[in-house]
Amino acid sequence: MDLEIKSDAENKELAGFPVDNAKANENDIVTGEILTGTVTELLPNEIKVDIGRKYNGVVPLTELTTDLSQNTSDLVHVGEKLELAVVNFNEETGSVILSKKQVDFSKGWGKIVDAYNNQETLTANVTEVVRGGIKLICNGIKIFIPASLSGASRGNPLEGFKGKSVEFKVIELDEARKRGIGSCDAVNPGKGKEQNEDFWNNVKIGDIIEGTVSGIASFGAFVDLGGPEGLIHISEISWNRVASPSDVLKIGQKVRVLVKDMDRERGRVSLSYKKILGDPWVIFADRYKVGQIVTCKITAVKDFGAFAEIMPGVEGMIHVSQISEGRIDNPQDVLSPGDEVRVKIIDLDPIRRRVSLSIRECYSID
Repeated sequence: MDLEIKSDAENKELAGFPVDNAKANENDIVTGEILTGTVTELLPNEIKVDIGRKYNGVVPLTELTTDLSQNTSDLVHVGEKLELAVVNFNEETGSVILSKKQVDFSKGWGKIVDAYNNQETLTANVTEVVRGGIKLICNGIKIFIPASLSGASRGNPLEGFKGKSVEFKVIELDEARKRGIGSCDAVNPGKGKEQNEDFWNNVKIGDIIEGTVSGIASFGAFVDLGGPEGLIHISEISWNRVASPSDVLKIGQKVRVLVKDMDRERGRVSLSYKKILGDPWVIFADRYKVGQIVTCKITAVKDFGAFAEIMPGVEGMIHVSQISEGRIDNPQDVLSPGDEVRVKIIDLDPIRRRVSLSIRECYSID
């Protein structure tokens, strides 16, 4: 997945920007395109480059490296050729702001994806020890390794890992956030081989099994299944919106989970915690009908209306026109999160998971 450098007109979207395919002439600058520039001058906070056009190319230090303690002279030298992404163009000054960091990041992500697909062993230094695991940066990409996959004995502190080089394999990718999950244990597949074989031979998708929460990250929770490590993605933790997995699960907590997906070759097990609890919308549709009056709690107030929790996991929407018999310009003038209100269910669509509520229609009943 190495970056393929083509002509200026063919380079598209490498840096994540929308690119206009039409270019009037070769001097036109398109945000997001990749250029090859030659370093002409080194300054403390930026470098200047010749991009072969009538405009001046500038790479700020912040777009050259993530380590701002370094000098430009430590990073590049005059005459060096660099691949650079166009960040911005100031037509008045004739300056093109460029980024080497974005090109490096895109290449680095490509290398991580390749390593994941080919199950290559990577090496990087641990940059941070956090509760539940260790963090490192490999090819410019952030990697999180849960404590249970770090190779450390259970219960031993992880502080000794900081600054040390570790070997690992990428076992999960977060495409949206461009981050990865790694495993040091995957480098030594013989570790716990008997337990792993027992798991893969006896557990299948759809099974409900027990495990222990062994690590928590922003994107989910890891579960020790007595063999391989399983991951409960944040979207599978609760039927309610969850700001952080630690709001629901704690390290050391025993949990029953449903096996959503399995990849024996990579040692990956995807789990669901919320499906064990039952779908609240199924329960809701069985208990509640259109026309029913219920008491619920306001959870959020917007310009167009308010949301209210009818039961855990089920929220309905009260449109601004359904709040009062009189005209209301701003729902926040009459409702606040935490308020308890009586509402009438005026529309119910469990398939689309939508409920329309009305406070106004309760007035005539009162």
